[in-house]
Amino acid sequence: MNVIVVTQSCDIPKVAQTELLLASVFDYADLEKKGDVFKSAEFRKSLSRGTNLSEFALPPRPKGNGQFMVVSFRKLHVVPKSYVTSNVVAGALSLRSPYREYFAQAYARFMMRVGLPLPLPDIR
Repeated sequence: MNVIVVTQSCDIPKVAQTELLLASVFDYADLEKKGDVFKSAEFRKSLSRGTNLSEFALPPRPKGNGQFMVVSFRKLHVVPKSYVTSNVVAGALSLRSPYREYFAQAYARFMMRVGLPLPLPDIR
């Protein structure tokens, strides 16, 4: 399974942090096979612009196949930190700036949405 650590990097070394939050990562080509919505030009445009709320596009990996990767904030996993640290694949990648900050902001936007019970009245 391809995943990205969502837990704040400053929290990971803390002894009290015994679990990590991970999000699933998909090759864009694999995501397209899951349905027409993922094939649409509107979906691709929202990924490119960073306006999609539940998915986030990662740039192609260095020395990879040139494919974009997509993080799904709807596919989250909480796992023991010890499991993650003992099973890290050699050569695991980390996000560089500014992608790290964009990723954190995208996840925050996804989590902070507020569902109001009624819409606001029109401003007159």
